[in-house]
Amino acid sequence: MGYANAYVTTLSAGITNSATTCTVASTTGIPALPFTATIAAEGTNTAETVLVTANSSGTLTITRAYELNAGNGASAHGSGATIAAVLTAGELTPISASALVTAYTTWR
Repeated sequence: MGYANAYVTTLSAGITNSATTCTVASTTGIPALPFTATIAAEGTNTAETVLVTANSSGTLTITRAYELNAGNGASAHGSGATIAAVLTAGELTPISASALVTAYTTWR
């Protein structure tokens, strides 16, 4: 997974709940691929975590509802919605499990 501090931009155009690409206003500071991002809730839409797998001149290929936010699936998002790179619970869980195994085997 790629990581970068404070990569935040906006959608240049709205997306439907089944779109697999989105166009962003800026790719300055974009993390190495793949990376997770959250598209913020706006209006009646819900926040959504996506996996970004490709970038072609600001058009990002995304896997929708990559990690569920409070049980919410893919949602439509309007032009101007904020999209930001994030570190998710799903990415931290394997690290936590590995650390516990290491700690246990070291302690024994």
